[in-house]
Amino acid sequence: MNWVFICESIQEDRPVLADTRARIRAFADHPAIHSMSVITLNSGAAPLGQGIQVHALRQGRQSRLRVIWNFFITWLRIGRLQRVDVAYVYMCPIYLLLLCPMRWLLGIKVAMWYGHTSANWFNRFLIRNFSDVWLTSNQSMATFKSANLRLVGHGVDRNKFNPMNERKKFDLVTVGRVTPVKKIEVILDALEKCRSLYGRNYTLNIIGKSTGPGDSQYAKEIKSRINGAGLQEYVTFSGEIPHEQLPAALRCCRVFVFTVPGGIGKATLEAMACGLPLVIASPGAEDFFDYGLEDWFICAEDAHSVANCINKVLQASEPELAEIHQNMERLMLERYTLDKFVDRVVGTLS
Repeated sequence: MNWVFICESIQEDRPVLADTRARIRAFADHPAIHSMSVITLNSGAAPLGQGIQVHALRQGRQSRLRVIWNFFITWLRIGRLQRVDVAYVYMCPIYLLLLCPMRWLLGIKVAMWYGHTSANWFNRFLIRNFSDVWLTSNQSMATFKSANLRLVGHGVDRNKFNPMNERKKFDLVTVGRVTPVKKIEVILDALEKCRSLYGRNYTLNIIGKSTGPGDSQYAKEIKSRINGAGLQEYVTFSGEIPHEQLPAALRCCRVFVFTVPGGIGKATLEAMACGLPLVIASPGAEDFFDYGLEDWFICAEDAHSVANCINKVLQASEPELAEIHQNMERLMLERYTLDKFVDRVVGTLS
């Protein structure tokens, strides 16, 4: 098969998207994929490797119309060299509209990876009607019905994210953009409850930054809340860090916390791959786990439940922790390695 992978960015300095490069290389190395071309919105990224052609749609400041024009010109250039069998769209449903001529006239299979619990009506419309296959990880991530849905799990690069014994600097860590949807205030409330209910002053590292005006205001409110609760000694803002530094930053912490309702984030699986037990305030995400891990990791969305779960995991006995780590590694190898994820996706689209 000949593939075209379409995404927003492959720049290594974009932590939210940095694993895109690993995914592209893993797909390109699969024996069933003979050639891989990449169409990305933003330029300026380092080469992906031998045999992977990268085409950037935006050079400097260009209008949307010029970007759309560049998309079709780029597709013609790719199509002149070889027949394209699959267009794989990564987290950008708007490209499904641009792919309509290729899908209808040339019979190209259009696959949409969309792994987010939030989808507005327009994205739902595009995914349902303009893609042949909608790929996502688990049923809990599929927040709307669509006949073309296929569940393929998730994939973490175990060459990068793996357990290592490192000195622990923090009890808890959370990773992601500092934005209201992340509900960091729930973690802070849980820290207060851990102090009042259990007499424990747990430490927290927040990795990420705010990017928009609304996010900046939220970050200010969070810092004000930390000071007001007397938690400034126990909460650290590390800001945004390069993706290649994330494994080491995770291994310095004991437990990963995720408080976004619905599903789990990619960083959650990366943390588990590094050997961190989890606290996930998302009851619907039980389908991500097995071997009794859901009983340890999953809790309700309120701060009291999060505090109970945090304290339970952090105060687990050595034999209990050993069993948790053994089952996490077993689950990672069975469901969430990048190689097995690629095999499942390629098998679904073949």
